[in-house]
Amino acid sequence: MDGPCVVHMDFRPGNILVLNESKISGLIDFESAHGGPSEIDFTKIKQYVWDVYPETKEEFILGYKSIRTLPNL
Repeated sequence: MDGPCVVHMDFRPGNILVLNESKISGLIDFESAHGGPSEIDFTKIKQYVWDVYPETKEEFILGYKSIRTLPNL
């Protein structure tokens, strides 16, 4: 665990902006955001996005790591 931060809490297809069918360009809808461990953000995206669209995981991880350290998942 890397300590508390702001977590989006709603990574799902409707809130992830995608270009060219695979490149993530941004996130919207931060109404569920709050403080907590960064690992919690990965539970919903795994279930609702990566399990359905596994080809999106690598691009998401690269983008996440460009902003902050990837937690120990």
